[in-house]
Amino acid sequence: MGDLAGSWPIHYRDRGTDRPVSLADYPYMSLLGNPGDMVNPNTGRSEAFPDCVGDCATPYYPDSAHQPSLAYLPYVVTGDFYYLEELQFWANYNLLESNPYYRGFEQGLLHWGQIRGQAWALRALAEAAYVTPDAHPLKAYFVDRLEYNRADYAGRFLAPGANALGINPSGYAFAYENGRGVAPWQDDFFTWAVGYTVDLGFASWKLLLEYKARFPVGRMTAPGVCWVSGAPYYLLVRDNSGGAVYGTFAQAYQATIAPAIRAQPCGSAAMGQAFSPPLQAGEMSGYASSDAGYPSNMQPALAVAAQSGIENGVWAWEVFMTRSVKPSYSESPAFAIVPRASGEVPAPLPSQTERIYLTLIRRSYTLP
Repeated sequence: MGDLAGSWPIHYRDRGTDRPVSLADYPYMSLLGNPGDMVNPNTGRSEAFPDCVGDCATPYYPDSAHQPSLAYLPYVVTGDFYYLEELQFWANYNLLESNPYYRGFEQGLLHWGQIRGQAWALRALAEAAYVTPDAHPLKAYFVDRLEYNRADYAGRFLAPGANALGINPSGYAFAYENGRGVAPWQDDFFTWAVGYTVDLGFASWKLLLEYKARFPVGRMTAPGVCWVSGAPYYLLVRDNSGGAVYGTFAQAYQATIAPAIRAQPCGSAAMGQAFSPPLQAGEMSGYASSDAGYPSNMQPALAVAAQSGIENGVWAWEVFMTRSVKPSYSESPAFAIVPRASGEVPAPLPSQTERIYLTLIRRSYTLP
C-alpha cells in the first residue's frame, strides 16, 4: 500500500528545493478557490499551481475524510526515503487542499473540514512531524504546522464558553437533523487522533486530549445515559440550529434515544427487545458485531480516553469491554486499539544506521 500511494495526484514539489512545496514559502497556494484567492498581496503574484501539461487524467480522487495512513509504518520499518517523502506529500496535501483564507494561510489549519477529515489529516501531520529526521529541512515545517493547529484547537476547545460535552464543533460538525446533531463516530476518530498525537510525544496536546476524552467517556458513564446507546450514528446535542450545545449528556440522550428504549433497565433483555431489529441483552446499538460498526469506531477513542487520566476514563473502557456482542478483528484490525499498559512507552525509532541497513535488506529481497 505504501508503494501504491505514489499513484495518487497529491505530489506537489517545489522546483527550487526539490522537496514538497511549503506553505511557509507560498501561503496563498491552494487547490480550492477563485484565482484571486491565490494572489499574495505582499508580492502581487499569484501562487496558484500551474496547469497540468500532458496526459493528466487519473481515476484517483484524494479525500482527507477517507484517507488511510499509507507511508508512515513502511518508513518506520524500512527507513526507505521514498516512504518518508510520500508521508510528507500526503501530510502537506491535507494542508494545501483548502482555501488559504480557511486554513490561516501559512498555518495550515485543519478546522475547516469534516471532523473525520480533520482526524486523518491530524494523524498524517503528527506522523510527519514525528518521524521526519531532525536534520531534514522540513522537520521544523511540519512541527510548526502541528503547533499552529494545537493552538487553534486550544482556542476553540479550552476557552471559556466551550461546550461541556467535549464535542469538536468546528468544520461541518452539526451536519445532522437540520443542524441539531453530530456524528459521534467521526468525533471519535478525532479524539483518537489527538490521543495518538500525544502518544507520539507531543505532550502539549495533553490538555486537548483531556477535553476531547469527555465525549466518549460521557456517552458510556454519565448520569442519565445508558452505554448501550453510546455509539449512535448521530446524537442530538442542541434544540435547534445555532442553539447552545446541551450542558449534560442526559439531555442529549433524552433528545436522541426513543422513549420506549429509555424506559427499560440499561443493558437488559427488555431494552434489547425495544430496539428494531432487537438486540441481545448487553449488546450495543450501531452494528456491534461489525469490525467497522459504530462501537468499533468508538473503541480507539475510549482507548486513548482511558490513558488520558480524566475522571471515569478507565471505567468507561471497562464498561465497554463488558458488552455482550463484540466483533472479530481477525481480518480487519483497524479499530482493534487498546489502552497502553501503565508506564508503557512507544519503542524508539531506528537509528540512521539501522534504517540504512533495513533499506538494504528490503531492496535485496525486491524482485525485478
